[in-house]
Amino acid sequence: MRCGAATANFNGGQFGPFLDHLHQLRDKHEFAGDHSGWLNLGGFAQYTLIANAERQFLLTAGLRVETPSGSPSILQGHGPPYLAPYFTLGKEFGEFHFLATTGYEFPAGSVGSTSNYFYTNVHFDRRCFGWLYPLLEFNATYHTTTVPVDLPTRIGFIDMGTFTSTGTLVVMAVGANAVLIPSKLEFGGAYTTSLGAAHGFDFNGLIVKMVFRF
Repeated sequence: MRCGAATANFNGGQFGPFLDHLHQLRDKHEFAGDHSGWLNLGGFAQYTLIANAERQFLLTAGLRVETPSGSPSILQGHGPPYLAPYFTLGKEFGEFHFLATTGYEFPAGSVGSTSNYFYTNVHFDRRCFGWLYPLLEFNATYHTTTVPVDLPTRIGFIDMGTFTSTGTLVVMAVGANAVLIPSKLEFGGAYTTSLGAAHGFDFNGLIVKMVFRF
């Protein structure tokens, strides 16, 4: 299971009316400023198809689930649950590691405006000092259904469908992950920026995570 909290600052410089996810007329001024709250709950089930320890190769298949249980103040908690079947491939080259994930996300229902999209993540890192892993990632989404660009986000912290409509978004992330307690505790972070998106949408962000295994 995955849970988390977030703080976001929304620029209120461009006020004006828009239709929300319930098709009610709202003003952008309502959302300006700092907002904090819980993110949607998520979880996944995964099965290992190939695990070749000699060649340091791994192939898995899984299903990710996200439920609309977060805080509306940070644009969570809207729409139906989402399902995302996926495949993940991993390979080690000495101290270097390569991971690639691809999948398809779709709604498990029809509440308000929804979006379907393919997504891909490519991850590179290198082990340093036995515990520190500098990393570089590229993420891409391709929407197969058009979504209204004047509606607030409904899934995820930033629902790229709200801004890109039908089209492709490519994001790069640079950061590091530290293994503080082997097989138990990890802490890391990454800076993200968009490399290309429809409608000239651009953003920058900072992601921080902590993983505890038990």
